Amino acid sequence: MNNLHYGLIAVVLATVLKCAPDQGSQQIAIPENYSNLCATCHGEDLKGGLAQSLIDGSWQFGARDSDLFRSIKFGHPQFGMPSWGAVLEDQQIRDLVTFIRSREDKSGAVRPPLPEVLETLDYQVKVETLTEEIETPWGIAFPDENTVLVT
Repeated sequence: MNNLHYGLIAVVLATVLKCAPDQGSQQIAIPENYSNLCATCHGEDLKGGLAQSLIDGSWQFGARDSDLFRSIKFGHPQFGMPSWGAVLEDQQIRDLVTFIRSREDKSGAVRPPLPEVLETLDYQVKVETLTEEIETPWGIAFPDENTVLVT
């Protein structure tokens, strides 16, 4: 082969490589704020560590974007989650929520079903879900000694 052939092969390869999908582009870049503030507890892979996973579909303090925003901004100090509102601007917090949601979606996580029975130290409580539309419980009624209704 002469130099012209090598040159043509190089041009073709460069073109193919330039047009080929970048395998790294399928990865979701980890924001610097997540790496610096969140990864120590929630893990670089968001699967948890010192704190719970952010991609398992289970949310301790609410599953809505506004709940995640509130948790990041104000924290839950009684559970070891610091507030980042003094460190991050609201848009940076929204960016973190978007990042967490994108990784959760990519993981394919689904919210685990509610248990049929909750066990406490003193009781076993049978759980019957009538609706999942209630976001904030606001009332409790005791129709008899074995039944509690939460609305």
